Amino acid sequence: MKITGHQRLRGEFDPVDLVAGIIIAVAIPLLAAFMFASFGGSTDAPSVRQQEEDSKNVRARPDGEYIQLKLDYVGKIYKETGKEFMRRSRVSGGVQRMNEREWGAKCFRALISELSSLESELKLDDELKSRYGGRLQEIANLKDQIQGDLLAISQ
Repeated sequence: MKITGHQRLRGEFDPVDLVAGIIIAVAIPLLAAFMFASFGGSTDAPSVRQQEEDSKNVRARPDGEYIQLKLDYVGKIYKETGKEFMRRSRVSGGVQRMNEREWGAKCFRALISELSSLESELKLDDELKSRYGGRLQEIANLKDQIQGDLLAISQ
């Protein structure tokens, strides 16, 4: 006696289930490919990973707090580290003096670069330029001081 359907004995072969399984296995990928081609297969759009990377590279416009923090940071490094390199380059001799001068020059160049990037950010936007015009003069003064020390330590 042969029982089919839901009353089938365990482990018996049922051709109806086999045919239904094959049809489903073929139909689902075809349906997915059709839906993808119809609704969202744009190859011109950036990938999700690229969109995440691009969102990380967006920089906010500088505000007063950012400018003050940047100036405080550069001023602190200049007064503590840069001046210390200058003092040591005067006191030490030989190879140590050469190293102190080189390290001081690198420090001063990095600080000038920081100030230049901040200055260019402020000068690019007319609104920022008008709002923080006094800060631009402060940046220029600090940059001139560091430039002078860079020339002094390089000689």
